[in-house]
Amino acid sequence: MSWPLPQYSRSRVDLAGERLSAKKAPLSRETFEKEYPIAENWRVGHSYPLNAILERVRHEAARLQPDAPVVRRLKRFISIVRKLIWEPTRFTQMQDVGGCRVVLNNLTLAEQLTKELLKTLPHDLVDADDYIKTPAQSGYRGVHLIYKYRPESKDAEVYRGMKIEIQIRTDLQHAWATAVEVAETCTGYALKDSRGRVDENYVRFFQLVSSALALREGTPLVPGVPADVEELCVFEEMLGVRGKLAAYGAATDEGLSFPPGAEYYLLDLDTSGSRSVTTIKGFTRDQLDEANAEYAEADRQIQESDERQVVLVSASSVSQLRSAYPNYFLDSRAFISVVDQILGEA
Repeated sequence: MSWPLPQYSRSRVDLAGERLSAKKAPLSRETFEKEYPIAENWRVGHSYPLNAILERVRHEAARLQPDAPVVRRLKRFISIVRKLIWEPTRFTQMQDVGGCRVVLNNLTLAEQLTKELLKTLPHDLVDADDYIKTPAQSGYRGVHLIYKYRPESKDAEVYRGMKIEIQIRTDLQHAWATAVEVAETCTGYALKDSRGRVDENYVRFFQLVSSALALREGTPLVPGVPADVEELCVFEEMLGVRGKLAAYGAATDEGLSFPPGAEYYLLDLDTSGSRSVTTIKGFTRDQLDEANAEYAEADRQIQESDERQVVLVSASSVSQLRSAYPNYFLDSRAFISVVDQILGEA
């Protein structure tokens, strides 16, 4: 198979990022048509370094937990533009255009994997954010490792310095993060940060759950947020979060199209109708160019839509796909189950 090659200078890519995320004037169709192909080429160009790092991560994770879901994705184009608007930086310096995620059964395994990757990955570590030891104020917990790709052959020199993010989570941390994304999708509230519509009651609910889960894992609580089950009961009674999350998931189904040996999956979540639908299309490794083209076209169609989300991801099986990206199926069952347990202890 052939991997996408970056075709533009990094200064030209940064200029495209500036023009696509400019705040001073509405983005014209002419500017979009001129700059989008340049930005898109840089985005898909991360496929090769991402795959190289993914294989090393998958190998290390399998030694610790053979069934651990290890998946990869390229950041959605609209998410890239929004991030460039919110957090001004050069496009080529963005740290999470390409990313892979590992979900492990418990904290011990997550810590072991983090140590092994820091010790063995033959790439340049840029940043290591431990949101388990220091949870984000939103309640997010997990480990993020940022690496600059270091070529292992002359043919890969064109990818040198591209940044790839590795996320490491436990099952409990992943259940929480998934439920937050489902709630954001279905309510329209901003729960991970303050950008957009914010409902402080929902924010507090998820902060309280996060601290309760941190207590279970023996790690620091969310700053200023106690593991207070009684307060959590009050917010659950007021908001009915468990029932709403369960209803969202019950409204989702999938259209399936998997060729034998599929490794890449295009997930398309449409919440615009009375019934939310997730459509999945699978591609083999040899069909990566076709997958990227279909993804780019779908992404182009939904630039300003909050009712449709599309992402191209890699997974070794459909079951791993669902385990790693349950938010695309509006599936919060793991989260609901653990909140049931917490509230049952009140």
